[in-house]
Amino acid sequence: MAGDVFVDFLQDVEILAKRSEVLSLADKSTEWLIEEEERIHRQLSTVRTFINAGPRVLIGSLSEDLLLKIFMTVVAVVCVHTDDDDELDMDAISPHAGRLVVVDVRFRFELMEKFSGCLENETWTRLETLTLTLPLRLPIAFSFSDHHLPNFRDFRLDGVVPRSWSSAIFRDLHTLHLENDFHDDSMLPSFEAFLDVLDSCLLLQNLLVRRSPCRHLLSEEVTKYPEPKRVVQLHHLLSLQLDFSQEIDIAYLLAHLVIPQKTRVSINRLRQTTNNGALACLPRSKANFELLKAITSVRVTSDETDIIDGTTATTVYGWFAHDDPKQCLKLDAQHAQHAQAAKEVFRRTEVRATLFEMGIAFPQLQYLKVICLDGARLLPIAEEEWVRILKSLPLLVRLELRMKSAPPPPT
Repeated sequence: MAGDVFVDFLQDVEILAKRSEVLSLADKSTEWLIEEEERIHRQLSTVRTFINAGPRVLIGSLSEDLLLKIFMTVVAVVCVHTDDDDELDMDAISPHAGRLVVVDVRFRFELMEKFSGCLENETWTRLETLTLTLPLRLPIAFSFSDHHLPNFRDFRLDGVVPRSWSSAIFRDLHTLHLENDFHDDSMLPSFEAFLDVLDSCLLLQNLLVRRSPCRHLLSEEVTKYPEPKRVVQLHHLLSLQLDFSQEIDIAYLLAHLVIPQKTRVSINRLRQTTNNGALACLPRSKANFELLKAITSVRVTSDETDIIDGTTATTVYGWFAHDDPKQCLKLDAQHAQHAQAAKEVFRRTEVRATLFEMGIAFPQLQYLKVICLDGARLLPIAEEEWVRILKSLPLLVRLELRMKSAPPPPT
């Protein structure tokens, strides 16, 4: 029975492969391709059920070439994830490069090198989304010709970098994700080259940068960044996420960007190096950060994000209006410290410094809520200091202070 079902399925695939509407996908929409993918997955699931029910016929007995041939017949989305050292024949993918819309690949170093050759040598006419992930702290570079990607819109790289950062492939991007978690930054662009990349993304809507995006952003000894000599205007940006170790690196990059009011911003400072408040991640000049001028409601929390490793964070949330269900700003300033006394000192200095910076960061602030652990000890702000804080917030009409007990230690 299982064998008959599988034979019938292969015959269906063979018939589909001969139909012109399947072989010619140039006029097919993304919705159609997604529906086709879901349909073939359902059919494969049925086949798998019958095959696994048979005493001798197992899905594992099918060759990879046969399964890939079936898959590539009707699907325009390829998602290949592997962490083993098995060889993968790129010749099975290369003939179909011209009709693939989405490619998501996670390989070890050797296979990623082989796949990068496939990227460089084939013409990816319909490719819209490319995700490359290398699960090691050993970067790999790749390249492909600009004219191979006329429909390219979504570029996501983790541990993989382009061989050339001056390529025109960035020009029409809507989404750019760059994640670097390796120690060797020799393959990363200079800061000026990175700004050139952003400047070339005329249609960019979503930008995520995790760790440093370039070589030698600022040294750890620098306490004040130099004034920017240029700015990059991101007129269409809808979301921005920056996860950097040092607050000064975040502020330095933001000082070079013109961010529209409509942008939703998420900033994560991964390491504490100063006694500054969480808002020190923002640039000194707020003139090009239009979002800050429109925020009227802010909540500040000081909490333990991870009880096991002792990570503490001061988080600032911002809204355009008090009753707005969607936040427009999240600024997470983390600090890892195991000693309880050191954590209390951190919370006290971080929250206090953050409150003193409120008036500069949010000139239109009307509503402020502060939530702290064990607040009686952690917010010993004198009366004259509260006067100073409130004077810096001339439009503030509502102030809420909330204190809560620390969670119990892990058992």
